[in-house]
Amino acid sequence: MNEKGYCVDLVLCIDCTSSMGNLIGMVKDHAMHIDDDIRKRMLKKKKRIAQMRVRVIEFRDFYEPAKNGEPALAASDFFSMPEDRTRLKKVIDPLKAIGGGSAPESGLEALALAIQSPWLESNDIRRQVIVLWTDASAHPLEKSKTKRLLHPYPKDMPPTFDDLTDLWEQQDVIDPRGRRLLLFAPPVKPWNEIARDWEETQIIKSHAGHGLSDVEYTSVIDTIAQSIIIT
Repeated sequence: MNEKGYCVDLVLCIDCTSSMGNLIGMVKDHAMHIDDDIRKRMLKKKKRIAQMRVRVIEFRDFYEPAKNGEPALAASDFFSMPEDRTRLKKVIDPLKAIGGGSAPESGLEALALAIQSPWLESNDIRRQVIVLWTDASAHPLEKSKTKRLLHPYPKDMPPTFDDLTDLWEQQDVIDPRGRRLLLFAPPVKPWNEIARDWEETQIIKSHAGHGLSDVEYTSVIDTIAQSIIIT
């Protein structure tokens, strides 16, 4: 058993467009005990989690109008688990699969926001895990300079894909030893390029336009747990 334990920050980036109802239903069903489920998987591998925090980022499309006031991008604070389960529930419960129009969506903005999360400093073994779920490709970041935006756009977004890649490599932004990126996404641009070129990144292929109905919760938990213990 690893006595020192892992300090895990988990950021869930969720495509909340209209095709993602299956995934959002899964998140709502399991988010309240996702920390327990990951801890149990880790114990089976004789590893211990000393601390876990969870953050949620929802995204849709900056270039499609809101149908009912839904945001194109919104992020919660980090919640310490299990102490903050009630606060996490208040963020998860209102999530709806609505809007977004046709692919692509604004997944790269969500990923950029996740990379820049306020990660916890710790003397334990740190893991900064980003899990992004989508069934669509993503708009280029460069598009924000040339196309009309229909939602407020964050000021701290990297202007290009190369800048986003640089952000992933910056040691003062995310720990290169502890970073993990899991993409439950179709093998299309940009996700296939990120999986190919970015270190500590894994893509679990889904079928575009199917709302990730093919992704089972147990495989999600197993993949997260396995990514944590990889050195």
